[in-house]
Amino acid sequence: YVEVLVDRRVIPGEKVNNIVDFIRKIAEKSGEKIDVKTEIKVKRWIPPAEMRQDAEIVKKALRAVSETRGIRSEPAGFQGTCGMSFLVNEVKVPSVIFGPGDLKRAHAADEWVSVSELETAAETYYTLISSLLKPEA
Repeated sequence: YVEVLVDRRVIPGEKVNNIVDFIRKIAEKSGEKIDVKTEIKVKRWIPPAEMRQDAEIVKKALRAVSETRGIRSEPAGFQGTCGMSFLVNEVKVPSVIFGPGDLKRAHAADEWVSVSELETAAETYYTLISSLLKPEA
């Protein structure tokens, strides 16, 4: 008996059945020379989320970052699991992910964020929320 755990991140457009089929083919090919029975269970499926770059929340978040930090930012994918997947896929709430800190320090024993980063993040969130509450001109 051997048990293998696969933590497979997905990208928008991928389907759970296609991923399971792909893993099954690899497992079957690995066991061609010996009698191997495979069983694949999906313990948790969290579909990816994606926002269009021209979505209002994306444009306004980029503008808020530019106004508060003085830098031009570009949209990019995020490789972790977070609440955006649930907001976008289950309750249809447009969402973006951004915030203070360095992802290399996230979920570590010595995780920390500087006070100045928190202050800038708070200002950026305030700017974004204020712009979302204003009707478009």
